[in-house]
Amino acid sequence: MPALNAVSLRERGGVDFVMRDQVAMFHRIKAAIRKVSAHLMFEMQALRNDEAVEAILHAINAEAEAQAEEVEAALDANDIGGRGFRTKHKQCDAMLDKVEAYEKLLDRKLDEMRAKLTDLSAASAEAAIMADAKAAEERASKKNGGADK
Repeated sequence: MPALNAVSLRERGGVDFVMRDQVAMFHRIKAAIRKVSAHLMFEMQALRNDEAVEAILHAINAEAEAQAEEVEAALDANDIGGRGFRTKHKQCDAMLDKVEAYEKLLDRKLDEMRAKLTDLSAASAEAAIMADAKAAEERASKKNGGADK
């Protein structure tokens, strides 16, 4: 549930951890879904034990790794343009914020993932600048009838 900054505890979804500050919003969403559909949503109090913490850390790390792989693929392909790279930059920053929120909640650090996302965010911003400059150069060249070459 991206709107709740939740993390999926199952690969195929269906079991999500929602941080305490988002529970009220979860209740509103659950009530709205019950009013308009036959879908059911249930809530269980999260346990605060070592296994629960490890499960949540694993899930947030897996989600962040998937995001990082997507950004790395876009950087390698270098075919999405400035706006696409700015979107990847924003996605990295949003995931970085999420990782940091979970680090704080669980009092555990994901230093390697934080560093990876920070590097990818910077690389995406740089790629956006480069793509915008290339596009501007191409527009100028077309405007001048290709005389720049």
